[in-house]
Amino acid sequence: MALYTSISVSPSTREINGTNSFAVSIAYSITASRLINTKVTVAGQTYSIGTVTSTSFTWTPPLALLNSMQSLSSATVTITGTPANSNNTSLVGEISTYCSVTVPASYMPTAPTGVTLTRVDNGVPPAWGVYVQNKSKMNVSWAASSGTGGATISQYRIYTDTNSYYTATGTSISGLGPFSAGSRTVTVVAVDSRGRTATSSGVAYTVEPYSVPGVSTHKVDRTTAAGVVDNLGTYMKASLTFAFASVGGKNSATARFAHKPTSSSTYSAETNIAQSIAVIFGGSFSSLTAYHVRFTVTDALGSITTFVATVDSLKIALEFESNSNRLWVHCPLTMNADATFNNLITSGGNSHLMLNGQSYISLRTGGTERGYFHSSGFQVLGSLAATGAVSGNSLSVTGSISGNSLSITNGATCNNLEAYNTITCQNLTAYNLISSGSSSHLYLRGSTYVSLQTGSTERGYFHSGGFIVHGRIECANLTVTNPPWPTSVTLPSSPSFSGTVYGNSFYAYADSPGYAINSYSMVNIVSSLSRFNYGLRSIYDSAVHGASRVSFRIGDTERAYVTTSGVANNSLSELKVDIQDAGSALAIVRDATLYKYRYTVPPVESVIAAQAGEEALPIAQPLIEKSEATRAAPQVLGFVIGEGYEPPPECVLAEDGRGVNLYAMSSVCWRGLQELLARVTALERR
Repeated sequence: MALYTSISVSPSTREINGTNSFAVSIAYSITASRLINTKVTVAGQTYSIGTVTSTSFTWTPPLALLNSMQSLSSATVTITGTPANSNNTSLVGEISTYCSVTVPASYMPTAPTGVTLTRVDNGVPPAWGVYVQNKSKMNVSWAASSGTGGATISQYRIYTDTNSYYTATGTSISGLGPFSAGSRTVTVVAVDSRGRTATSSGVAYTVEPYSVPGVSTHKVDRTTAAGVVDNLGTYMKASLTFAFASVGGKNSATARFAHKPTSSSTYSAETNIAQSIAVIFGGSFSSLTAYHVRFTVTDALGSITTFVATVDSLKIALEFESNSNRLWVHCPLTMNADATFNNLITSGGNSHLMLNGQSYISLRTGGTERGYFHSSGFQVLGSLAATGAVSGNSLSVTGSISGNSLSITNGATCNNLEAYNTITCQNLTAYNLISSGSSSHLYLRGSTYVSLQTGSTERGYFHSGGFIVHGRIECANLTVTNPPWPTSVTLPSSPSFSGTVYGNSFYAYADSPGYAINSYSMVNIVSSLSRFNYGLRSIYDSAVHGASRVSFRIGDTERAYVTTSGVANNSLSELKVDIQDAGSALAIVRDATLYKYRYTVPPVESVIAAQAGEEALPIAQPLIEKSEATRAAPQVLGFVIGEGYEPPPECVLAEDGRGVNLYAMSSVCWRGLQELLARVTALERR
């Protein structure tokens, strides 16, 4: 006999049909002779068997059990009992065995019947009697379905095409659509509480193609009253062709036009125009004025398309004014031979040449241009020399002075020299160029750029955004006046920073902490010498006040950030593609190789030399590895990337392959912990 009493059941699964049964076998121990309090539990129902003294019994699932399985297609059956002796005294705790029951596949919902479609015209004339693409909608109704075997109807799915569906809990739905063009079928699918479905017969419908009308071709010319094309004509002739959707021969379209000078905001009254038939209009159009002609096409559904054509003004090269000596030049005037003009345009006793528009006069020696006039000013390509003195209270240059040199032989005195655009020269020496009292000033307005160069190499520059240095700036005393310290912080009235300011690094030594007020966007703002790869150096007693945030971006997209609450990787779905389940992580964790090591630290004297701005000698890697700082560094546990070592798993490598992504590592550990929890839970259920 067995040491312990056990029970088993066969088969493992049965359909519920009122006759299928399970056979339960009992193997008693030497001290047990029966099972007491024997029962069957399934789908929230309990069926009492009572006391069993035999070594087997059968149990048949009743059909009524289906009513307790309204939302279930299968359920687990638990058979339990307590071993006891002949005096019905229990010997050990309750024992159990398991099997399952299923709802037969024949228990399906009934299919919906009487599916009816009702067209909603939605702006389409009812007399057309058709569905129109992107316009018409639809109401659908049907007779109710019913569930079987205890199930109920949970919803209906209404398919208007093969790719998508609407849902409803009642027997109708309104406002479906609008639809794309083509022949389609509507079906209604009943879904019961077990998720089983039944589909109605399809009801066909057709959607007529439709698009807004459009202008195909157009033509507008200046003409005479008879319609003869003439650039000096005071009439215009317009024609166009247009297209519109037929909608089964039920649609139509009309066209109209209006006109106005391009400088005006008001169009004339609209006039009808037939397809492909020219219309002559006007009588007072000026050849020196440009006009807009607007065509409007409207179809029977009220859709409107507008197209605007431009009729340019007449281009006149030369214009002579009567009753005056003036010659007007309206476009470029080119003369291939020498020409001499004496009093070409006379006003009193002076000669004038008036050039309108984008004018350009070139001054040449032979074929070489020496300078030119244009609408922006006077440009000298050689040198500009003043043999006398230039003096005045204000010398204002509103255009550009450009050349290889600006030479002033004698003196130049003025209180203000203001350059609003660009002054370019190879050699310009100025002493007290702009004098105000005992100080010299240079005022540059607009998009100004002053380049400081050694030879042809730029060392730094000024512009409207500030001062940029490509090399280093050294200063014995840098004083910050009215620094933006918080009022709650007690600081010296005028903090001074003595040290060195480098192009690639910033070191400040002071007794007071630094504060960042408001928000700043910084690119490589503070970094150490690249040789030691220290990254962003900390400042003694530094502090950041308020809701601080450091953002790490690729382009304009934030990928990670640091706040006073911690470090976070941006995990928004819109930043990701190819999203799928990660799969198992246990193998990744199991196969990864971890090492113990110390980080190398360069000798202290080299760090001091680097901080002082001195050029430190290169340090061989073996010397760094043997330095006292390296030997004193603590041992850490982690991955090692390099020849001769097992690399980290590819899924946790950083983008540059030089480090590991902590966010990816924590995700792998998270998934591994989930898998371990699942295994522990499964073991606990046995």
